[in-house]
Formats: sequence, C-alpha cells, structure tokens
Amino acid sequence: MRRLDVTDVLTAAKHHVDRHKLALNSVVPLIIKSLTYEEKRGACSVGSNVRDAACYVCWSFARAYEPKELKPFVTQIARALLITTVFDRNINCRRAASGTFPHGIDIVTAADYYAVGNLNNCYLNISVYIASFPEYTKAMIDHLISLKINHWDGGFGGELMRPAMCGLIEKLSLSKMPFKSDPVITGWQGLIDDTIKTLHLVSSGVKDSVMGAVVSALSALCEEYYQSEPGQADSQIQGEMLTRCGSALALGCLPRFMIHGKLKQILDGLQQMCTVSQKEGTFTEARRDAVKAIAQVCLKVGVCANGSLDSDLCSENVAGVYGTLLDGMNDYTTDSRGDVGAWVREAAMTSLMEVTMLVAGSAPEILSPDLVKCMMCCLAQQAAEKIDRYRAHAGNIFLSLLHSTEPAVLHIPHREELLTIFPVTTMTSLNWNAPSQAYKYITELLRLPQYQHHTLLGLTVSVGGITESTPFFAADTSSETGKSDMFVQEAEPTLHQYTGQDYHSHTTGTYSHRQERDGASTNFPGTALKGQPRCRETNEAVQAEKNTCVATEVQFSSQWLFHYLRGIEKNNAALEQFGETLLIIFRDNLRNDRVSVPFLKMLNQILANSCFEIFTTQENFCGLIQFQGDVRKKVLSQLLMLLCHSFPVIRKTTASQMYEMLLTYDDVIDPEVLDDVMNVLSDTNWLVDAVIQCSHIVQCFWESDLATVRTHRNQLCDWLGVPRPQLKSSVQAP
Repeated sequence: MRRLDVTDVLTAAKHHVDRHKLALNSVVPLIIKSLTYEEKRGACSVGSNVRDAACYVCWSFARAYEPKELKPFVTQIARALLITTVFDRNINCRRAASGTFPHGIDIVTAADYYAVGNLNNCYLNISVYIASFPEYTKAMIDHLISLKINHWDGGFGGELMRPAMCGLIEKLSLSKMPFKSDPVITGWQGLIDDTIKTLHLVSSGVKDSVMGAVVSALSALCEEYYQSEPGQADSQIQGEMLTRCGSALALGCLPRFMIHGKLKQILDGLQQMCTVSQKEGTFTEARRDAVKAIAQVCLKVGVCANGSLDSDLCSENVAGVYGTLLDGMNDYTTDSRGDVGAWVREAAMTSLMEVTMLVAGSAPEILSPDLVKCMMCCLAQQAAEKIDRYRAHAGNIFLSLLHSTEPAVLHIPHREELLTIFPVTTMTSLNWNAPSQAYKYITELLRLPQYQHHTLLGLTVSVGGITESTPFFAADTSSETGKSDMFVQEAEPTLHQYTGQDYHSHTTGTYSHRQERDGASTNFPGTALKGQPRCRETNEAVQAEKNTCVATEVQFSSQWLFHYLRGIEKNNAALEQFGETLLIIFRDNLRNDRVSVPFLKMLNQILANSCFEIFTTQENFCGLIQFQGDVRKKVLSQLLMLLCHSFPVIRKTTASQMYEMLLTYDDVIDPEVLDDVMNVLSDTNWLVDAVIQCSHIVQCFWESDLATVRTHRNQLCDWLGVPRPQLKSSVQAP
C-alpha cells in the first residue's frame, strides 16, 4: 500500500466513523498499528503523515462513539497514543497524539503541547512519569525493546540505546536480580560482546561514553553472575571471557576472581598491545586503554613479594609492568589530530603513581632503586615539557610521590635536595600550569646529576621553539611582583643618562599630562616606558598579535634555563657536565626530528645569548623616542644601526618596533615622508639568510645580504635626518 493511500484511507475512516459508526473491532487494531508506522526510504523515513492521520482518527473516536461503546478499547488506544506522545521522532506527531486526550487529566498535564516539544524531555522525564502508572509500564518497555533498540537510525539505536542498555544491565546486576543461570544472562553478555566488537563503528564523539558504560556493565555482570562459589570464578566462563574481551578496558574491569590464575596471560596481552601498536604508530586509544588496564589489573590482584606470576604482582613481574608504563611515557605519536601520544603519556603517569603507591604500601622491597630512578626522571622530563596540561599532571604526581609518607616511596634519588627545592608547601602553592612558576623550579633539577639528562631533554623541546618575544615576557616576569615605583627605580639611571633630567620631575609635567589626557596607565610592568600612550586601535592590534604569536611556555623555559647557565658560567666542572649532557641528547636523538630540530634552535640561542639584551634595548629605545632634541637623534641612530645587525631576527624585530613607534608618535618624522618610511619598514625582507651546504652537513649562518639591507637602512637615515652610520676601519696591530 502506498504511503498516500494509507493516509487517504485513514482520513476516509475518520469521516466514515462520523457518519456510519464503523465497527471498532476491525478498525482499532489497524489504527494502533498505524500509530507506529514508519519505513526507511533511502536516507530518510516516511510515515509521519500516516501517524499524524492515525492520531486524527483516534481524536474522532471520542467524539463519534458513546463511552460504553468505546470502553473496551480505551486502554489499547491510550497506550498507543501515549507511546506516540513520548517516543515518536516527529514533533508534530507527538503533539498530535498529546492533543487527542481530553484536557485536565494528569498525564496530559505532564505531556502537554509544549512539554513534548523537547525529545530529551520526553524520553528522560515524561516517559518515566507515565511508566509509573501500571497500565502503561509494560507497553512502553515492549515498544522500546521491539522498535527503538534496533531502530535503523543510529542515534535511536546504537549510540544512545547501547549505553542505556549497558546501564540497565549494570543496575540489574548491582540489584542482585535472581537471574543466575538464566538464559537472559547470555543475552546480556551477547549485547556487551557485540558492543565491544562494533565499537569502531561508533562515532568518535560518543565512543568513550559507550565504552565506559560497557566496562561498568561487564564488571557488575561478572561480579554477580559468574561466580560458582564466593570468590571462585566459573571455570568455563573464565576461559571464554579472556578470549571474548577484545577491549583493554574490559580486561581491566574484570573482578579479582576472574583474573586469578590468568594474570600472566592478561599482562602479556596488554604489554604486547602497548609494544606492537607503538612501533606501528597506530591504535593510540588502544594503547592508552591498555596502560590504564595494567594499573587496574594490578590494583585488583594486589601485591605479594613472593607470590605467583598468575595471581599477584610480585618480584618476578613488577619489572615488566614498570617497563611497559615507562615506555608509555615516551610515546610521542602524532597524526592528523596532533600529539595523540600525550593521551598515552598521561595515562602512563597516572598508572605509575597508582602502582607505585600500591607496591610501596604492601611490598616496598620489590621496588628497586633503578625502577624508582627511571620513574622520577621520566616524570621530571614530562614536567619540563611545554604542554600545560601534561606538565601539570607530571608535576603534581612528582610532588605526590616525593612527599608521600603513608606509604613513603623509597629510593628516590637526591631526596634531600628535592625536598629543599620542592618544600611541602609547593604541593598547594605551585601552579604547574603557569610557566612563570613551573620552570623556575624545574631548572633547579639541572643541578642534580641524576635528573639533569631527562630535565634537559624536556626543556629542549620547550626552549627550542624560542621566539623574539622571549625578553618581553622575561622582563614581564621580573617585574610582576612590583608596580611602577619599583620599576621607576630601575629605569631612572637610564633615563637620566639620556635626558639629563630627573624622571619624576619630567613625568609630573608634559608626560604625565599626556598620560592623563590619553588615558594611559602609569602602573606598567615590563621594559622602560611600556605604558606610553597609544591610539586604542593600534594598542589592541599589537596586543592581539602578541597574544596570537607568543608561546609563553617557550619564553619562561628559556629565561630560567639561561638563568641557570649564568649561575654556572664560572664553574668549569658544571659547564663540562652540562655540555656532555647536551652532546648525549643530540647523539641519542640525531634522527628524531621532534628533539633534534628544537635542540639546534636551543643551542643557537645559548651560543648567541647576548641578543636577548638587544631585544629589551629595542623597546627601551622606542620608549625614549618621545624625548625631543639630542635624545631623539641618539635613539634613532641606535635603532637604525640595529637594522643592519648580523642577526636577522634582531633586524626584523627592530623594524617591527620602529613601525609601532611611528604609529604611536606622529611627531617623530616629517609627515611628507611618513608613508615612505612605513612602507620600507613593513615591505623590506629583513630575514634574508644565506644557507651553505657542505657535504653531509648543513649549516645555517645568520649572515644576510647586508648590502641590500644597508641600502634600505641608509634611505631611512636620509628621510629621518640622521647621519648614516659608518663602518669602522680595522686597525692593524704593529
């Protein structure tokens, strides 16, 4: 029967009911069936107009028949209409079914025209209320089981119903329903198995929630229905379970009696999953789940120093467990989603802490010094890296293990020195998410020989991405603890040198008046005169650019690394040890781009550390440009010389700072040449590098075509009215 034919028949039935009082025995079953009519046509469904017309027919029944004639069919019709009211996918059908009932009754009050408009509200709230009436409970459950669980729409089928059914299985198991040895258990287990096998078909957005529901259901099901005796697993079920659990998390959720006697088999499988998939660079989520499952299994079976490999975490298998977890902390797999290996590293850190606390509390003698050393060094490495979330996770675990007293973790290298660096107050006061706080403490680990290698390896990735804005944030860090008064004391000698005037007396005059007029704040942390007045649009644009381009972690990590190097510059032994560590890191990661490229960038910045002071000087000079006369000429002369500096990054930064300076102060140069100056500053390529390739070695020198750059610089000198800088002739020694 065609869809339109069904609609026409139902509409005709309504008119026939009105006129000829049809026999209800033959009509009601068809109408009830029509209330759930739906067919799939391609990617769409048809039948909503049929269901809507069926509601119209039901509405006409109440007005065409006497109550005594309709009474035998009221319950059937009411059940079908209420099911349509709360479970129909089409909002018009839900509202039509709701409007069929007379006004004023309790159910219609709860399921009125507006309440049924939200499908989530219908399923989660209204249906629960209606199902509380005994007349409708079984009918609603039967409808969900027969039509909605296996619905062809994925949203109504697998992605919503599977976790819902797993939740039902979990609750029934926890309620100790008397279903042991009942065939229904086989059905429940089949649903769980099928969900695990088809998990790859579930959309990524809900995969974790579905897996979580499956794991909880499986754990409760095994605990309640798969014990032959208290604490003893059904041997047949136990053997099948290990082969049917295709998910690492499912293995991790099994109760202790299911793992007993099979621990070695389970751990070997989980360790193999971590090892094989990591080599292939695939199944990152599976490795993450396997790492989590290892800790869950260990927590379930407990620790016994002289226990069995198949039943306990003991001296014979603890090294393998730690080896797998430590390998997980070196997972740096990347794909189109980015650094997905971070999921494995985070899970490995958590699992290490859980297993370590378990072993330290039950059998600390099986925890060897080498295992503890490797664990603490790997945590230090992760705490030195640049992703806030994982650095904070590693840092908090590091402090938790260090300060743990019940139980205490033995064999931590340099414990006394670590307690000095990280007093117990840092557990609450240190914000590992803030680079300005974290790297100050992390670089202190470079002084400890056993932590130096891993800490420097973590810092390499952070420092290797250094940008020109490092000094800005470094200066900002040093001045955050004080306001303008402290800063004025530091800046006053420089101002006095260039102006010959007292800073306070000068700012109380013209400058303070301009600040008040332009709304500029006098409390400015950072480099000299960072609070100079700017037009609002320029200030916002510059700040937005800095917020977009600056990687804060990189700047603070480099600041504190160089602070450490300045502290050991006169200690030859410490410098030699630091250099050897650098060389080892480079040799070990020669073919690892993740480390080798940032390493070379970091090394270049270490060797050229003097350029950081020049970065800060640029902002100082640009701030001093507001002072007229000889001061302004000297400032322009210094800035123009920096435009021909040997470091391209300094030339680029100077040009950018001058561009901002000229936007801020409109009285620096003649308006007739302003556009020409701005065009040269913005359009010139100040980063022209020469790359020399020699055999197998590629060396990049910060040597540019200075002749071309010098031509543009000299043109700027002429426009700005500043003498061209002259190269000093070298003096030959007699």
